[in-house]
Amino acid sequence: MGIGFWTAGTAAAETVRIRIAWGGGSERVWRGAVTLSEGSLSEPKLLGIEADESGSMWVEGNRLTIAQRSPRTYDGVDLAVDAPPSTKLLVYLTASQDQTAPSWIEVPLADAIEKEFHAELDDRGNRLSIRRAAGDVLRVRLDRPSLVFGPGEILTGKLEPSGLPTEPGSKVRLKIQLVAGRGSSELWSTEHALVAGDGAAVPLDVRMPANEGVYDVVITATHAGLFHWPQTGKAALGLRPPLAERKIQVLVLGPNSAAGGPGSSGQLGRVVEIDPANPKWWERFAKLPQLPKLPRLWKGPLGNGRIQTRRHALGDMAQLAPSPGGSEASWEAYTLPIDAPGRPHVLEVDYPSDLPQTMGISLVEPNAAGAVIPIGLDSGVDLAEEIADVPSPPRWLQHRVIFWPRTKSPIVLITNRRSDVPALFGKIRVLAGWDRLPKAFPVEENPSGRLLAAYMDRPLLPENFSASESLGSLSDLSVDDWATFYESGTRLVEYLDYVGYNGLMLSVLADGSSIYPSRLLEPTPRYDTGVFFTTGQDPVRKDVLEMLLRLFDRRGLRLIPAIEYSCPLPELEAVLRAGGPESEGIAWIGPDGKSSTQVYQPVRGMAAYYNVLHPQVQESMLAVLRELISGYANHPSFAGLSLQLCGYGYAQLPGPQWGMDDATIAHFHRDKKIAVPGEGPERFARRAAFLAGEGRAAWLEWRAQELGRFYHRIRDELQAVRPEAPLYLAGANLFAAEDVQRELMPALPRKPTMSDALLRAGIDVRQYEGDDGIVLLRPEVIVPRWSVSDRAADLDMDRMPDWQRAFEPLAVPGNLFFHRPQELRLAGFDEASPFRPTYTWLATQTVPSGQQNRRRFVHALASLDSRALFDGGWMLPMGQEDHAGSFAAAYRRLPPVRFEKVEDDAGSQPVTVRSATHERATYAYAANTAPFEVRLQVRVAAPAGCQIEELTGRRRAASLGRDAQGAYWSVELEPYDLVAVRFSMPGVKLHTPAATWPGEIRDELARRIAELGDRATALRNPPALESFRNPGFEEPPAHEKIPGWAASDAPGVKVALDANQKHGGNSAVRLFSGGPVASLVSKPFEVPPTGRISMSVWLRVADPAVQPRLRMALEGHVYGQAFFRSAEVGRTGETGVAVPPIQDQWAQFVVNVNDLPLEGLSPLHARFDLIGPGEVWVDDIQMTSLAFSKKELVELFRLIAPADVNLEKAQVADCIRVLEGYWPQFLEDYVPLPQTPISRRTAPPATGPPQAAPEPSKGILSRVRDLLPEKLRF
Repeated sequence: MGIGFWTAGTAAAETVRIRIAWGGGSERVWRGAVTLSEGSLSEPKLLGIEADESGSMWVEGNRLTIAQRSPRTYDGVDLAVDAPPSTKLLVYLTASQDQTAPSWIEVPLADAIEKEFHAELDDRGNRLSIRRAAGDVLRVRLDRPSLVFGPGEILTGKLEPSGLPTEPGSKVRLKIQLVAGRGSSELWSTEHALVAGDGAAVPLDVRMPANEGVYDVVITATHAGLFHWPQTGKAALGLRPPLAERKIQVLVLGPNSAAGGPGSSGQLGRVVEIDPANPKWWERFAKLPQLPKLPRLWKGPLGNGRIQTRRHALGDMAQLAPSPGGSEASWEAYTLPIDAPGRPHVLEVDYPSDLPQTMGISLVEPNAAGAVIPIGLDSGVDLAEEIADVPSPPRWLQHRVIFWPRTKSPIVLITNRRSDVPALFGKIRVLAGWDRLPKAFPVEENPSGRLLAAYMDRPLLPENFSASESLGSLSDLSVDDWATFYESGTRLVEYLDYVGYNGLMLSVLADGSSIYPSRLLEPTPRYDTGVFFTTGQDPVRKDVLEMLLRLFDRRGLRLIPAIEYSCPLPELEAVLRAGGPESEGIAWIGPDGKSSTQVYQPVRGMAAYYNVLHPQVQESMLAVLRELISGYANHPSFAGLSLQLCGYGYAQLPGPQWGMDDATIAHFHRDKKIAVPGEGPERFARRAAFLAGEGRAAWLEWRAQELGRFYHRIRDELQAVRPEAPLYLAGANLFAAEDVQRELMPALPRKPTMSDALLRAGIDVRQYEGDDGIVLLRPEVIVPRWSVSDRAADLDMDRMPDWQRAFEPLAVPGNLFFHRPQELRLAGFDEASPFRPTYTWLATQTVPSGQQNRRRFVHALASLDSRALFDGGWMLPMGQEDHAGSFAAAYRRLPPVRFEKVEDDAGSQPVTVRSATHERATYAYAANTAPFEVRLQVRVAAPAGCQIEELTGRRRAASLGRDAQGAYWSVELEPYDLVAVRFSMPGVKLHTPAATWPGEIRDELARRIAELGDRATALRNPPALESFRNPGFEEPPAHEKIPGWAASDAPGVKVALDANQKHGGNSAVRLFSGGPVASLVSKPFEVPPTGRISMSVWLRVADPAVQPRLRMALEGHVYGQAFFRSAEVGRTGETGVAVPPIQDQWAQFVVNVNDLPLEGLSPLHARFDLIGPGEVWVDDIQMTSLAFSKKELVELFRLIAPADVNLEKAQVADCIRVLEGYWPQFLEDYVPLPQTPISRRTAPPATGPPQAAPEPSKGILSRVRDLLPEKLRF
């Protein structure tokens, strides 16, 4: 049977859409082309999910060019083909590194349309497939860009059958039905008769139902007059299937939603309780009915054998061993039997309060295809040791995670995320009974003062809220439909109200993918996979943003869409391909004349692709923002716009070494009247040298001014439509660039200030003073507090001298707390999992435990009087919400005006008190930034009859007290607590705040300070690394080899032990070469993440007049990239730089490396290379990761000495802040206390004549003086 117009007798050109896809094997960087023997190609729609997909394919004439930037396991494209049926489709695809001539695959177009074409591409499992695009036989042209409707609205458009698989002229019946989404019950239908091949269009006119929900418009074409089963019907009975079928899925949202108050949605009850400390807990599950597809679930727990029962004062509990470095983390998993999937449940995990730990808690479920793939709901809790705390008896704490199970047998996967201590947990419970989540605030009360908003750096709504999916084109492909997003959207707004948030900042464009349709972008399917439905049910991209704004409108919530500019833009890619003067300066050019993407590898396909200082780049970026503003700013919930500032994007500036192109330099010259030297091929390097030296200040200032003008243009565009909506600058990854991270790593002395760091990114805070239309958020990264190396740059930035001062001038101060995901691969769970396939990659966002979960909020309010707080990560961190509820209740009731600090002589520390007059009343708050309870008393000057009221109504507020000195306000503050009050009259003055805190806190802080001094003093004699094997070559040789070392074994080279020439011990190593390189390389050794290593070695030669060229090096890998640091001695090398000579007497040489990466570093090798002819002896090598110069030690003591002074002055908050800095934490983590601490040593008993009285134990300041030259002492 012929296929419509594709029959042999049809010669005229017709248009058909085809899908070409490839991959499925190992990832490769593909290049290639698609062309036609005749006809043309157009309208490419790219299907890859990588962030750099846009611009990787383009059409010119009848040729599609494929030029990928990064490796892919899958890619594809939908194309419009305008050609006769006899056309041949020509395709070639090859790996970019393959230099062989391309081999073209020739496919008759009619064959590819009739049935799917397949071909092998390589021997790595990659295949090519070509078929007709989904829905192309029954094309629809809709009259609206969004398929989000209100009740009773009408879907209108045209249906255009094209190429129905029947003879031209045949009578066809077309049925249009409205059915419930993912269902089959018909709600409405109509029929049309048509003739195949006549090109007539059928009108679409479908009224939406009154009830809210997801619906499918099902369109079925059949032969007229015959009975047909649908495609899912009884084909085995021989009945004729439909000619074609497709769907249009829509979402109907009503103007109102059911409002749930506390206790209005049912009571929680226990569904299941598991006691992991009881080895037979699982036996009762064995009595449950066996599930045929899950044979392993009920036979006991899953784990990797690192669990045991531990006795504790609270009772027996499960203990997961520390996760050893370099191997799989310790984990255990338990199946949770669920009765009512799809309804809100609470997972509770007990853990003890007295043992610091970091525990990951993930919920693992298969998707619609039965597979477990990332990302899932990965929660966790971090119980940190406090700098100072009042001891209390241990008690059970609970980590509670709200989740909506998709299946009846999810698995809770518990992991130990620390390598130094075990993870301990008690009973595991699941609670249920809510129909919906209760609200934090009563229905009649919705505080709308300050903005306390959630933050989602990625639009991972379905993953965050366990939304269900549908099967796509294949039985193993799970795809997002409208029901997926409707479930996640409604759960999102419930969750925000449950926690007490009144807004959300959400990335709507990230990783090259968007959750709204765009004419200007080529968004990938990463965050909306509906394009892979064979039903063609998404004729336009789902407008998830429109859905969310409607949901937020009716809940009274605020939504701030965020845009991340880190992916290629089609318009700019076209300009770069065309070349010429218009392309000059569009890409960042560095000192070597290369673009930034040539120098730095993109991060997951994201990079600083364009120079934001270029006018064309700014216009293209503005066009994207205008499209967003014009489409969505009409919603009441639209509360502003956010730019995601990230070091791997182009909405901020890279380092000052970029921008050396002719166009940018000419622009700088015109504006600043500064001539920048440099002509010809060397101009880039000369420009960079000048702008890093003499011209640096003007260059940095000009860059920031230009970027500031651009931000102000965006603000003006936004406020022309929504005058009250601000532009937020959200820099969760502001300092993420590789070179910036290196510069911000802790160093002694401290290097940049916060103002320096911001200016380097193009942000001069002075440009935004007094401007409430631009809100620059102070970023803070939240990671488990135990890991000093993970927090190194962030800890050091938090202790910069202008850490607070840099943001104080802003009109609207705000904070962004970014919970950086802790990534973990668990191949062992893949093997043990009952689900197939399983790929376990966790992105855990741990939450601080208990009262520690208020810490970041209280600190932000105390330091900046923040009026906007955003908290989140890739997804919303789940758990510990109850402990932040009291802060949310008070904070949201504070009016959004500037509060003035009540000044004192540090007597109020650790409490900050502020007040403000607003609407004929005086408001005040007290924020306790310490982890212990505090009693505060503040003097109050108020008119007679003034009353005080606690704002939340949740805690008792004592009336104003009076004594001989007048009125006062007295309040008890819990750890990390906020109390807010309102005085009934304006102009109330607060003064003389005084705080009282437990006396044992002073003793604990004094102990810590003394121990820090002892640890710092111990650095004068740093310990050697024990992981370095055979440093003195004392182990006896094995099979003529040097144990722990590998040596060259080539003609003309000899590397061997020498017992006659040695520095110490039994032997040294002699390296000899007649010309080739002679090498001695150690076996790999582990290095603690201290960021530094020192290698000392003793060397000698036989004749100082004959100097060898010896290179001493340390080498390894950082995230797979080579890491190499070296120093040379002996004979001068090719550089001509003089190096120290080696003498005929043993002498010590030292190689210091102070820039070791703190993350991703492999074990290191020590290496000695004798380059060219010569001879040298090597002995007594010593490695230490704690070598500090005298200058560094002085600076170290200077950094920690203020803690002692602060404590003496009762400035306890300042004291704690010093002790929480990077270097004090470094000392505690990596420097062991001397066996007899210096601060506690006593003089030996007198055995001779009377001696003078011993000096008292030296404090930190005294030890600093001892280290300084006499003339610099203080």
